[in-house]
Amino acid sequence: EDGSVTLSSPDGYHFLLVDDSVADPVVGSDPVLLVSLWVQDLAAALRFWEGSLGMSLAGSREAVPGATSLPNAAWLRFHGDSGPVLELVELPAGTDVDRGEAFGRLAFATARSPALIHDELLEAGRILPEGSEIPPIGSGLSAAAEGAAEASGRALHAPVSLSTPGKPDVEVAIFQDTNGHEVCLVGAGGFSALATHTPGADFINWTAR
Repeated sequence: EDGSVTLSSPDGYHFLLVDDSVADPVVGSDPVLLVSLWVQDLAAALRFWEGSLGMSLAGSREAVPGATSLPNAAWLRFHGDSGPVLELVELPAGTDVDRGEAFGRLAFATARSPALIHDELLEAGRILPEGSEIPPIGSGLSAAAEGAAEASGRALHAPVSLSTPGKPDVEVAIFQDTNGHEVCLVGAGGFSALATHTPGADFINWTAR
């Protein structure tokens, strides 16, 4: 009745497609309105996404199509960002996050150097070095109660610069939260230059691939 339809990919991911007339007043021109992740412990997840990475809580029950009405959820954005909302939804007590073989990785573009952000988070103790064990879930304390300086995730890989022959390098840094979700910070400048359209790029030579 509201013009929306839910699709499921072969991997089991669900996509809610909504009419533009519903979406336009909510989130600018970005075609993605919201990304929703299950978490085992919402407070522990907020210590990473809010306390460590610096995202801000968006207004609860934002009028975003597809957002849950459950009380055990939170909506976040990076400061000043009007793009998609990140929704964290807590599973019933004792239920683990099960992604099968999926990594559960999200990527965010950043105007700042991902390597610089990585180093600052490590120096401030807001994330653990790569190879560290992430503190167990279950403290039940909020990000404010714990304090932003407590490590709540880890660097999954040291920052790297990805090269493509004849195109700009792209700098990335990858982190992991207590639920095993991965977040990749991508240098916006290099990625934007890499993603520019080139003549013929809309044709895929499947035989060659």
